[in-house]
Amino acid sequence: MKHRFSMPLLGVISLLLFFWGGCSKDGPGEPGGEGEYFFHFKVDGQTVSYPFTPAEQINLTAVMAHDPGSGLHMANIAGIKDITVMDQSDRLTFFLGDPKELATAVVYSNVAGAGRTLPGIFSMAYGDSMGDLYIAAINTTDPPLYAPAVLQFTEIDQGHVSGNFSAVLKRYGTSAGRLELLGTLTISEGSFRVPRH
Repeated sequence: MKHRFSMPLLGVISLLLFFWGGCSKDGPGEPGGEGEYFFHFKVDGQTVSYPFTPAEQINLTAVMAHDPGSGLHMANIAGIKDITVMDQSDRLTFFLGDPKELATAVVYSNVAGAGRTLPGIFSMAYGDSMGDLYIAAINTTDPPLYAPAVLQFTEIDQGHVSGNFSAVLKRYGTSAGRLELLGTLTISEGSFRVPRH
């Protein structure tokens, strides 16, 4: 089984990793109290929670914008345990792009199907406590690389963004120039409410 990564996918992954490096507060939306924002989910049944720590860092964030060049409405949402850690551990991010304005009540997914909307760009990535990266993106190969992942916004306003998510994420490596599946994990009962910057 031989797979090639498309250039758009590599570009999305590069942007995703750039945003993982940290976020600064320089846009609209003032962070509230520490209990106001959260990022909760389960990994293979085990609860993971990233509380908002505004006194030390802006570790929960959403950046949403329209890119006139591509015509896409973009969203980058991140829940990070500690942005000062230089590897990709304890981070969960979403990156979406679509010609239509991103909206609540729409179930965005990397896999088309009944009740799901396939946007132009969809990527969900989780770096576990060991720094291993598990991802789901839009499938561009046959057989497909990725399992279904879904994200639904429940609120989008100038100050914050909230939503729900779930996924089956996969971790790949390479061996003798071929992709090799190294592991799979299930993200369930995901919810977030993060400040918008």
